[in-house]
Amino acid sequence: MKIFQVCSFCFALLFSATVSGQSANVLTVQNDFAAFGRGDIATIIRSTTENIVWKHAGNPDIVAFAGTFNGHEGVGRFFQQVGSSVNITVFEPQNFVENGNTVTSTVKITGTVLATGKEYNNTIDMVFTFDAAGMVTNWEAKGDVTDLEAAFAK
Repeated sequence: MKIFQVCSFCFALLFSATVSGQSANVLTVQNDFAAFGRGDIATIIRSTTENIVWKHAGNPDIVAFAGTFNGHEGVGRFFQQVGSSVNITVFEPQNFVENGNTVTSTVKITGTVLATGKEYNNTIDMVFTFDAAGMVTNWEAKGDVTDLEAAFAK
């Protein structure tokens, strides 16, 4: 079920730059980003363990999808909150860096908060941690989300 729209052009850019020979973990991150662009949340959830810990920077009292979400149900709730609160117009993952069992990508995001009509621009690091079976055990979006929080403020 598609719960939100993301700039499909941004994902075309991502995959035009994908180089063959990437590790399985980097490919999982790239596939999850592509699934996000399609609104295919089920694919993202299938790449995670049942006890996934999913964290997004920001104050949960201000940003609907900030905070910690646990398990598949929590990840689904996170994406429902994203889809019902913002319209993302730019989502540009860059710089995939693998270090041991983690993959980090810096992501530029532009969107509009639906309740306020305010636009935000953020660049955050998305960190995926993998287990030995190649499943995501932790995901964290971290960085300065001041602009995001300001856009949510009424």
